[in-house]
Amino acid sequence: MKKRYLTGLFLLFSIVGCTSTQPLPPSKPMVSTTMPPQANPPQAKQPKQDPNQANIDEVLSRIKMCVDSLNNRSSAKLVDGQILALDQSNPNAKALFSSNEKLTDEQVSALVAFKKDAQTCRQISNQLTNVKLRKTYQNLFARLDRVYEDLIYKKITIGVANQERVLLVDDFRMQWRDEIKQQQGK
Repeated sequence: MKKRYLTGLFLLFSIVGCTSTQPLPPSKPMVSTTMPPQANPPQAKQPKQDPNQANIDEVLSRIKMCVDSLNNRSSAKLVDGQILALDQSNPNAKALFSSNEKLTDEQVSALVAFKKDAQTCRQISNQLTNVKLRKTYQNLFARLDRVYEDLIYKKITIGVANQERVLLVDDFRMQWRDEIKQQQGK
């Protein structure tokens, strides 16, 4: 369970940017994912896997591959460096969370391109067969898009956007965990 949970958290921080004052735990990907913790721990001899869990595992795996590809794009690198602290090893993270600046035209273009690139990864979540988990993802994406739009239209600062993004991701993780617990309780 612990390995799946950690893998899920890793993936979560890899796709959120596809879209805190708290630093995020270290991870390699720049695109913050909305990959929740996985539900069941791997077992040495598991004759049959629950079809629902198999679907969750497959979708999370495909999202991770998509995010890994997305991380190499110039839009993701610019967004991580100047707008959103997507990579926890970002040396600018502290400055981004406290920034009172609004986006420049170049940054707006990069964030718009980043959002467009991330759509491919986001669409993979629609393949989840668990309706509640799929809706949890869709709710997160809709809320993140509102933050990104406020940032693009210069209604909020870079610091506020980073803080709101972290709060949304934390809320998403709690909702995902609750749904997994409820599913396992059935």
